[in-house]
Amino acid sequence: MCTHILLRAPNVIARNITDNSAEIVWAPGFGESTWDVAYAPVSSSTWTTVATATSATTATITGLASNTPYIVRVTHSCDTSVYAGEVTFRTACGDLAVLPLHEDFETTPTGSSTSMNFLTCWTRLNNGTSYFGYPYVSSSSTYSHTPGTSRGLYWYNTTTSGTYGDYQYVVLPSIDTSVYPINTLQLDFWACVSSSSYVAVFQVGVMSDPNSPSTFEPVDTVTINTTSWFNAECPLSRYTGGGKYIAIRALRPTSSWYAYVDEFTVDLIPSCVRPGNLHSPGNTSNSITINWTERGEATEWQVAVETSPTNTPTPDSIVVTHPHTFNGLIGGQEYYFYVRSICGPGDTSRWSEPLTAVPGAWIMRANQTDTAYMCGGVIYDDGGPPANTPTARVAPPSSFILPHPTTWCRYRAPSSVRAAATT
Repeated sequence: MCTHILLRAPNVIARNITDNSAEIVWAPGFGESTWDVAYAPVSSSTWTTVATATSATTATITGLASNTPYIVRVTHSCDTSVYAGEVTFRTACGDLAVLPLHEDFETTPTGSSTSMNFLTCWTRLNNGTSYFGYPYVSSSSTYSHTPGTSRGLYWYNTTTSGTYGDYQYVVLPSIDTSVYPINTLQLDFWACVSSSSYVAVFQVGVMSDPNSPSTFEPVDTVTINTTSWFNAECPLSRYTGGGKYIAIRALRPTSSWYAYVDEFTVDLIPSCVRPGNLHSPGNTSNSITINWTERGEATEWQVAVETSPTNTPTPDSIVVTHPHTFNGLIGGQEYYFYVRSICGPGDTSRWSEPLTAVPGAWIMRANQTDTAYMCGGVIYDDGGPPANTPTARVAPPSSFILPHPTTWCRYRAPSSVRAAATT
C-alpha cells in the first residue's frame, strides 16, 4: 500500500562508470521502500525505464554510448511526480573502432598557459609547475590552418625548466587495436612556427598509458621551421609494441619556440607513403643537393624542381638512391624541390611539401670559423656559436656570394673557414 510519507528525495550517486555502463546507488529519502528508476541522455527528453517498483537500492545501466552525459532519476513508486533524486554523469571514453578520427578544435573549449581545460578523451601532459597549460586550444585564426576557422593548438616550448616543464605531450583517444592495429595507421597534422627563426621539433609515437610519459615509444620525428603551414604525415608502420594511444611530444629544447598545430587526422596508412624530412644538406653556386627520409618501403623516387610553388610538379627524373643533386641551376634563383615515392606500377605517393633553396646562398670563402646570418646585402654576425641571436651588422666582404634578397640562410663553416665579418 502506498502512503505519501516521502519528505525528501532519495540520495543518488553514480559509480563504476565505464564507456558503456554505470552503477546507480541510492539511499531512501524518508520511509519509502520501492522506487522507479529511469535515465536519459542530458540532451534528450526521452526517458528509458531501468526498474519499476524495485525494492533494491542499486541498479546497473548498460548499453550506454561512450563519452556521453546522462541523467538518472530515482523516484518513489507511489508518487513519481515529486521528490525525485537525480544524478548526472558522463560515460568514459571508449576505444575508437571507427576511423578516420579528425580533430580541428573548432568545437572544443579554449584554454590558457595556466588552465587545465583540454579536449575530452584527449590527454595533455606537462610537468611545468606554473605554466602547465601548454599546449592549449586558442581562439584565433592565426592558430587555425583552414581559412574561415578560428581555433588551433597554441604551443610554446622554452629552455626554462621547472615553471614550464621538461616535456609536453598531446595524447589522442585510444584506438581499438583489435580493429585497427597501430602499425596500420598514420597520424597527419598541420603545423607552422610563428617566426622563421624558430625550429619546433616534435616526436610522434605510441603510449600504453596516456598518463605515463615513460610509456612513450617514438616512431617518427617532425621538424617545423617554416611560417607557412606544413602538412606532417607520420605512418606508424614501424611500431611493434602493444600501446593503443597515439601521441605527439615536444621535449625541452635548446632554443625556445612558438608553434601552431591544427587538424589532427588518424586513418589507415595509404598504399604508398610519401617521403618525409625533405632537406638540403648542401649546395654550390649552381647546384642544390636534396635528401629525404623514406617512410614506407619504396626503393624508387621521382624528383622535381620548379621556379615557383605548385601542386602538380613536373617530374624531372626517377632515382634509386639519395641524396640527389640538381646541377645547372642559376645562382641566386629561388627553386622549389619535390620528391614522391614509387611503390609499384601506377602507384605513387603524393608529392612532398616543397623545399625552397637558393644555389650559392651558403658559400663562404674566408679562412676562419664563425656563424653568420645573411639577408640581402647585409651580414648579421653573432660572434658566437650557432643559434645565438645576431647582435651586430656589417657590410659583406667581396668573398661572399649573397643569397637571394628575400631568402634567409644560416651557415656554420668548417673549422678551416671563417666568415670575414667582424662584430
